[in-house]
Amino acid sequence: MGRPGSPPQAETRCPLWGLPEELLLLICSYLDARALGRLGQTCRRLCRFTSRDVLWRRLARSCLNAGFSALGTDLICYA
Repeated sequence: MGRPGSPPQAETRCPLWGLPEELLLLICSYLDARALGRLGQTCRRLCRFTSRDVLWRRLARSCLNAGFSALGTDLICYA
């Protein structure tokens, strides 16, 4: 067993954490909201990492701007 406060051994052996933070952010930027949320459920460290505003800001912008024109009218056609 590890020392109190140290990350679990499985997290320290994960090759993902050997990557630079900028590269992890770039990789996560290709994920959709569902995949990003699921990635955050895999471990505590990824939960903290995927909770960053910078990752969700792009997704929020795309969701907020997806169905409306510049004048605020609905672009989705309900036939």
